[in-house]
Amino acid sequence: VALDGYVFEKGSEYFKPTFEDAQPHGKSVENLKNLLNLGHTVILLSVRPQKFAEVTNQHLSKLGLGDLPVIYNCPLSKWELITPPYQGIGFRTCDSHEIDPLAADAMDRLIQ
Repeated sequence: VALDGYVFEKGSEYFKPTFEDAQPHGKSVENLKNLLNLGHTVILLSVRPQKFAEVTNQHLSKLGLGDLPVIYNCPLSKWELITPPYQGIGFRTCDSHEIDPLAADAMDRLIQ
């Protein structure tokens, strides 16, 4: 899940809002908590440099998401998750969604 832009508003190291000041998208936070309660694993991807890990973890902890792993230094680009097909499993092992953090149907789209 994209930390910057989905969980928090898009921040910057140099411009406002900074990563320290970026505000959470409440609906996105609620949706992530719902996914976790349903037993899903969530890993956050961030464009933030690693040096912002401490402040980021503090912000996530305040939201009740402090245990989520974060991968830092992800480029701002098209992201792809690639998995192999698994024989005998009756579902796809990989999906991708581009969802507005304020979309009313975000949770429905996340659990499709």
